[in-house]
Amino acid sequence: MMKKRMLLGAVLILLLFTSAHGTIINVPGDSATIQAGINGAAPGDTVLVAEGHYYERLNFLGKDIFLTSEYMNTGSTISIQNTIIDGAESKGDTMCVIMFCAGETSNAVVQGFTIQNGQGWKNAYNRWLGGGIMCIGASPTITHNIVKQNSAVHNGGGICGTDSSNARIMYNLFTEDSSGAGGAMMFAESAPIISYNEIIGNFADTAGYPSVMTMGGGILLYKCSSVITHNTIKENTASIGGGICCYVLATDLISYNEISLNSAVGDSALGGGISCFHTYSGTIRENIISDNTADGGGGIHVYLSNAVPGEDVGIINNIITGNTAIGSTVHRGGGGVMMEYTYDDAGLFSGNLLAHNTAPNMAGGAVAFWEGFFPVTGNTIAYNSALAGGALYAYATATTTIYVKNTICWGDTGTAAGPEIWSVSNATFGVTYCDVEDGDTLGGNIVCDPAFCDPANGDYHLNDTSCCVGAGEWGVDIGAYGAGCSTSHICGDADASGGVDIDDVVYLIQYIFAGGSAPDPLASGDADCSGAIDIDDVVFLISYIFAGGSPPCDPSDDGTLDC
Repeated sequence: MMKKRMLLGAVLILLLFTSAHGTIINVPGDSATIQAGINGAAPGDTVLVAEGHYYERLNFLGKDIFLTSEYMNTGSTISIQNTIIDGAESKGDTMCVIMFCAGETSNAVVQGFTIQNGQGWKNAYNRWLGGGIMCIGASPTITHNIVKQNSAVHNGGGICGTDSSNARIMYNLFTEDSSGAGGAMMFAESAPIISYNEIIGNFADTAGYPSVMTMGGGILLYKCSSVITHNTIKENTASIGGGICCYVLATDLISYNEISLNSAVGDSALGGGISCFHTYSGTIRENIISDNTADGGGGIHVYLSNAVPGEDVGIINNIITGNTAIGSTVHRGGGGVMMEYTYDDAGLFSGNLLAHNTAPNMAGGAVAFWEGFFPVTGNTIAYNSALAGGALYAYATATTTIYVKNTICWGDTGTAAGPEIWSVSNATFGVTYCDVEDGDTLGGNIVCDPAFCDPANGDYHLNDTSCCVGAGEWGVDIGAYGAGCSTSHICGDADASGGVDIDDVVYLIQYIFAGGSAPDPLASGDADCSGAIDIDDVVFLISYIFAGGSPPCDPSDDGTLDC
């Protein structure tokens, strides 16, 4: 996947920087070391580094220059793998591999390197930050790199940004990086753009930092307003937020990511995929959140939401499947989502599919509410399981009502109580215009098989004859998806022209980047059978059309459609 992302990313980056190279300083041809090349460069210059293994610590010295390997010319990941900046021999208080600390802007670019074995920068409080890359009041562009095996005792194993570091982090692989908080990356009081990266196998641990809960195995954001989009975030581990942790006054947008196979472990074990807590007012939308594990909130954990009225803040249009919450005490459970102290009627929990999530030892197979309320509207909740409340569970010490509307709850199981919806103590659910399998027909509710198109294969659209069609409030369809089962289509034919050609590439680019019309049916754009429509499908079609790559929907190239 990394190679595919980088193929198109290389084209985009080259277009951005081709006209801004200035003087080219070759390393080691013109300068013996990379730092010597930086020292001699002027703003707008390019420092072009030949393949090799460089044991250096770099400082950009406030210069907006373009530091690149031969990847600039080759577009090959081989150039990235063979051009290594290694911090293994670093000593002293600055042991990060690359430092930005003098107001560098997005025109300060690092491209095409393997950045490894950094150990961070020690600040005035004796805290080690930014194992691989450290940004202090600087906003560089970090693109098409492999950032691996870096560590920082306290924050940001791969990269750390503080003091309004609005860095652009794009098309990189972060792997095997570690820190007490923010295994791959940590940003504080900043607004980074984190897009099209692979963030895989990183961890936040307490080695040398035992007095705190570890947060953000992949990403930790503190008081940030970031954009996290189109990333693959998987197999990361922390105590809170195995994949992503948004902490304190966060307004982050988390969208179009694949967040899977992450774990929250240890004493807290909250939010296997995502944890957002302490006055969170951001948005989690259009993500695939699957197969994550925690004690509470297998997929998502939200604590103290603080939605802004009139804005799309909340959990919207996500696919949340196969997540597990294994905790057995109060304030745990919630296989798909666990929400704590979210007294928030301005937020949105809408348009989501929650299926096959489990909380085997506690409550809320799909969603568990502990002390709070959050409106639940227009979701499809199916085939989840828990000890109680296979679909929805709520507990509250004060009188609390959670309103559920235009939502399907079907096929869920509670092994001890409440196969679908269950509330205890002073919590109640106000259910209207819903289809609940063990429910009633009051308040516009119905009780009938929703007739999903093909749930065994993940298609939860409604058959045209479903009882949920038009049965919601104001005549809308009940559930996250409308009527219309997939019909035959040509895979890759995004524009429905009857064939696969460059027009389909353009169509997908318009849809992904410019808000253009979606492929119809949507599955026609999923050329690589990933289950999502993203940049990988564009690269897949380009490879098929121009380079003889595998046919659409046949990534194994065995002549049989894989999706």
